[in-house]
Amino acid sequence: MKHESLNFKKMAPSEIIHFLTDKHYPALIQLAEQLNIHLPASVKVNTSAHLPLDEIEKEYRKLVSLVKGQIKKHTRILFPFLDNVLEDGKVPSEVLSDLEIEISEIHTRHMQMRTHLAMLSSLSNNYTPGPNSSESMKVAFAELHSLELQLYRLFYIEDVLLLPKISKLTFCRESIPGMRRIPRSV
Repeated sequence: MKHESLNFKKMAPSEIIHFLTDKHYPALIQLAEQLNIHLPASVKVNTSAHLPLDEIEKEYRKLVSLVKGQIKKHTRILFPFLDNVLEDGKVPSEVLSDLEIEISEIHTRHMQMRTHLAMLSSLSNNYTPGPNSSESMKVAFAELHSLELQLYRLFYIEDVLLLPKISKLTFCRESIPGMRRIPRSV
């Protein structure tokens, strides 16, 4: 996924949101789907490998569950809500605490994902397949490494660029007609 030429620092929050929902999230899901095929296949083929392949696969599944859950929540609830709010440029006071809680939960989920990524890196010897590994193992490890890079890019975009911009929005005291609280679940 090439987006090094994009200047996220100059992008408005709504532009970052649309980049994430239109480009980055679909690419992450596609990579996860490829890994859902390649990783189990490589585990079956490389039964005598020197790495704990079953543990790597379990750790990967935990990570992907978190990633997919966050993407689902963002694309179905948080980002559509923020798009509506960003049109006006103000966050009504009745949703301010919900937004602050959601931002805190995003940071928490990112920390959990970082923990799983560190465990995957450690278990896989920094995504280095053994000398006698099959091509499927080499592909799976390259995809795991790519997933790690894409997730760290996501953390940077959300934690450093998007969420601080959202936190700086003007908060208004009055209610906005039709504005509802952020739902707590997907």
